[in-house]
Amino acid sequence: ETKRHADHVRRHGILQFLHIYHAVKDRHKDVLKWGDEVEYMLVSFDHENKKVRLVLSGEKVLETLQEKGERTNPNHPTLWRPEYGSYMIEGTPGQPYGGTMSEFNTVEANMRKRRKEATSILEENQALCTITSFPSTLTRNIRHRRGEKVVINVPIFKDKNTPSPFIETFPE
Repeated sequence: ETKRHADHVRRHGILQFLHIYHAVKDRHKDVLKWGDEVEYMLVSFDHENKKVRLVLSGEKVLETLQEKGERTNPNHPTLWRPEYGSYMIEGTPGQPYGGTMSEFNTVEANMRKRRKEATSILEENQALCTITSFPSTLTRNIRHRRGEKVVINVPIFKDKNTPSPFIETFPE
C-alpha cells in the first residue's frame, strides 16, 4: 500500500533537506538539538489461553513514571508523555541531544534505559510493545466503533494571562 508513495516521499524528503540546508548553510556556531521518541503499547499475556490483550492503564503507568522521573528530578534522563490511546505511552530523552557526533552514541543506551524504566513498573505478564500498529486498533476502526472522531483532551495550563472562564472554540 505504501510502496507506490515511496519515491514521492524520498524525493520530497531530499528536497526538504536541501531547502533547509541552503537556508542555514551560512549560519555559524548554532547548536542544533534533536531527539527521538518511542511509542510503547502496553500489553498483557494470557499464556493459558494464548492471547495478548491491550492494557488500558497508560495513564496510571505514565503517572508513576513521571513521579519517579521528571517530577523528582528536572534533569532526569527520560521524559514520559501520553500517547494516542489509553493503552499507550511515549518516551523521549530527558534532554535534547546536542550537535556533536558523540551524541549519536548515546541514543540506544537512552532507549534501553526508557524501556527498562517502564518495564520495571509493569504488572506480572505485562510487557511493552513497540510495533507500528497493534492489530485491529487503527483510527478508522476506533472512529467506526465510536461513531465519532477520536477525542484527545489535554488540560489547559492556567497562568495569569489565561482568561477565566477559558473557552476554546473549534472549527466544525
